[in-house]
Amino acid sequence: MGKIGEHGKLVDIKRGPFDPGGQPTVDSPNDLWLGLFAWNANSGCTASRATLKHPDGGQQIWRWDNASQLLQQADRMGLEFHLAAARWVGHGGDSRFHESFLEALSATPAAAAITENILGLATGHVTYGFHPMHFAKFGATVDHISGGRWGLNIVTGWVADEQAMFGQQFSDHEMRYDMADEFITLVKWAWSSEAPFSFEG
Repeated sequence: MGKIGEHGKLVDIKRGPFDPGGQPTVDSPNDLWLGLFAWNANSGCTASRATLKHPDGGQQIWRWDNASQLLQQADRMGLEFHLAAARWVGHGGDSRFHESFLEALSATPAAAAITENILGLATGHVTYGFHPMHFAKFGATVDHISGGRWGLNIVTGWVADEQAMFGQQFSDHEMRYDMADEFITLVKWAWSSEAPFSFEG
């Protein structure tokens, strides 16, 4: 079990869910939120050759000239959120499913710059060797620039080839979720602590 220390004193890590409070949300009168998913991926979520018949609407939706129009239209329509998915290895085949992708953590702030109300969610893999402090600083920056219209979609990864790309061993389900819990706890601690802290995990 990890330890976080403030002022040189180690304390037990706060295990999830850890809510330091003050986390912004987008106000919506709707109980059910509607949004765009995987707008930053070629073919979106459609693993089909049908996307080849309408390249701009399917195969090439991820290209910024297409994606930016889609995001602005979603914002005008009043959709509550868009979620940029994260993939690192495509599936191949005729449609080259998910072989072209705008990286989620950098595409989401670009979307914030061209929209006014829609919440942007960026997907981040916490088991690929990324550092929690990077995510914390990135998130705080984008949240500030977007006026509070940013959130983080934490995933643990499910493709062994992607894990290998980053030199990581594909862990079992329980271990991946333990890693995610530790990761997001550190991110939230960085967002909420006013004092320096150290971590031993």
